Amino acid sequence: MAETAPTYRARDGRAWLWAIPPQHYPAFLQTKTFAVHRVGRAALQRLRPGDRIFAYLSGSKVLVGMFEVTGEPFEDHTPLVPGVAYPHRVRVRPLVVLPEEAWVPFEAFADKLEVVHHYPDFRSVVQQVLHPLPRVDEKVLEFLIRARAADLEQAMSRWKSCAGSGPSDRNRSCASGAFAIAPRGSTGPPPSKRS
Repeated sequence: MAETAPTYRARDGRAWLWAIPPQHYPAFLQTKTFAVHRVGRAALQRLRPGDRIFAYLSGSKVLVGMFEVTGEPFEDHTPLVPGVAYPHRVRVRPLVVLPEEAWVPFEAFADKLEVVHHYPDFRSVVQQVLHPLPRVDEKVLEFLIRARAADLEQAMSRWKSCAGSGPSDRNRSCASGAFAIAPRGSTGPPPSKRS
């Protein structure tokens, strides 16, 4: 009997780019609730559990994480952010939340997205607050986020192994700063320090 190769099963659900004001992101993250004023409300109603959201901080122009929708959209007038009305909401589960030093700048991905080809520029996409993404764009953004998270995890692991150890032959890489992560926007390995 011949063996068959495992088949790739596409993930159910859609992917979305959600533009969030940087000063409101901490509240969204803490409450695990993403929300919009009025702009984006129609798109919000199309969200379903299992959809992926890529959080983009519009003022900072960085990609900061990947989330999964966990419930149906709902309306709630309880303040999420003091002085700002965000009544149209959806609950999310963080899949990857990047710390600030690992945020991905838009220069690293904006020109690589298929969705941008339908607009004059990337800014036109994020002005919509919540924008559906083609599957290929979902894969590009997921790769970038997971790569940045892995870079940071690897750097932290190296740093922890170096911490507290004295100079020795096996720790020369620690003294050279080999635990640095790649600069924002880079998808390659961290730069090596030259003597």
